[in-house]
Amino acid sequence: ERMNLTSWIIAGSCTFAGLLAFAIIVWLLNRRRTASYERIPNDLRPEKGMAIAYEDPSAVRSAKIERALLNARFYARSVQYSVDRGSYLEMGRREEKTFFSVRDARGGSECIMSLQPKANRWPLDIPRQIIQNILQSLQHPFIDVPILFDCISEKDLIVCVRHFHAKGSLKDFLHKAEPKQPYASKYGTIHPLNEKLIAKLGRQILEAMSYLKLQGYPYYHLHAGNVFVDDSTCYLTDLENSLVGATPQTMPLMAGLIAKVDPDVVSFGALLFEMAVGFELDSIEAFQLGLPANCPPPVQKILESIFQPWYATPPSIEDLLQMEFFSSVKIKKPAAVKNSYTSKEKEFLAAIKKCMLAVISASPFPKEYTDKKPRRLVKAPSVLLDAGSSINSGPTTPTSAPTTPRAGPTSPTSAASSSKAPPPPPPPSKAPPPPPPPSKTSPAPPPPPPPGKAPPPPPSAPPPVQPGKSALLGSITGFDAKKLKKTVTVDKSKPT
Repeated sequence: ERMNLTSWIIAGSCTFAGLLAFAIIVWLLNRRRTASYERIPNDLRPEKGMAIAYEDPSAVRSAKIERALLNARFYARSVQYSVDRGSYLEMGRREEKTFFSVRDARGGSECIMSLQPKANRWPLDIPRQIIQNILQSLQHPFIDVPILFDCISEKDLIVCVRHFHAKGSLKDFLHKAEPKQPYASKYGTIHPLNEKLIAKLGRQILEAMSYLKLQGYPYYHLHAGNVFVDDSTCYLTDLENSLVGATPQTMPLMAGLIAKVDPDVVSFGALLFEMAVGFELDSIEAFQLGLPANCPPPVQKILESIFQPWYATPPSIEDLLQMEFFSSVKIKKPAAVKNSYTSKEKEFLAAIKKCMLAVISASPFPKEYTDKKPRRLVKAPSVLLDAGSSINSGPTTPTSAPTTPRAGPTSPTSAASSSKAPPPPPPPSKAPPPPPPPSKTSPAPPPPPPPGKAPPPPPSAPPPVQPGKSALLGSITGFDAKKLKKTVTVDKSKPT
């Protein structure tokens, strides 16, 4: 009986402890849910009795794919590329940027079509023709210019089509990954490059960056994912990112050194770090902790000159090209020729540079691009200058008259204006009557009408008809002062 009582006590204690533990767990979960609810702003809290709907990640992904396919097919109807559901690729880091594997309808090579929206706060418009002209002018052996650049104005989307590189990007080359694999799962292994290959690829990248600097093109989007590799030759790509206000991937590094180092130099330093050690540089603080042991010493010196410019002037792109580590690489360097842009294209590139620097430094955009009124006033001086030049250059064509006589008859208005002040011009709606043929037989002009018989003409009526120039010249040559008679002048300029 004692054993049965003891076992009942133990069983009851265990049951009570289990129920108590269950109650504590339920209380903690309820408290956690309440705390999460309290962190929600008041204007976003659901009302009591309403159910909170949680979105399924797979459903969100399916909706994103369907929306991207709809936009791609909407655009593909007007071009020679075909888009199907199997062509959707998740090969990029940006969630808002979608990629499709497309093929020319005429049986051409495989291409990659990308769709991305314009940045939300980007103050500049997207002038399609200007951007097309600028991109087509960038001809360099180490730059991959898109085949097609276009805009879907209805959805505020940017479309680019470029050639597909089977070996993928430099990031794919570093991690031995397939280009078309999803971005989130293909970068697991690390394979740093050797010193010789780093120098060769770095020289090619610097040559392309130097060319963009020469053209005044603001890039700021250099990283391993934006460099294609094909048989130990690299090509810079995604040049359109800065034109649509996309945030640079290396912006945290740029923001910390923008007061001292060129942002393009910072992005090149981050890429050089990744090629040497195999992984990305997260922050400047991580660099200050020390470089890994597998980093080559020449690369280490270059990185220190970029990310630790405390005791010397930081290098520029041209300074990096002059360093022995890169200058010793022999490549076929093309002739540097600066493109000639129109005034609108130059203004657009200058505006892109100012706005991108504002994005990198987390400062407000220039007021000339954010305020509507100043943007309209930018065109005002040219309009006023045109108007002022037409006013100051003399009378306009309808009111001017040549100073030398012309052969042939003239209008009565010009004959009358040579003897007295011109009358007020007639209204534009009423055209003056055609001039009569010149009379060569009449020696003198007819006498003025007698006073009081003819009613005065209205102010808008044309002046009275007089003979032509030949009769007037004849009367002047045969003028005789003795034949003049005294007449009474009747003033008919005032209305009755």
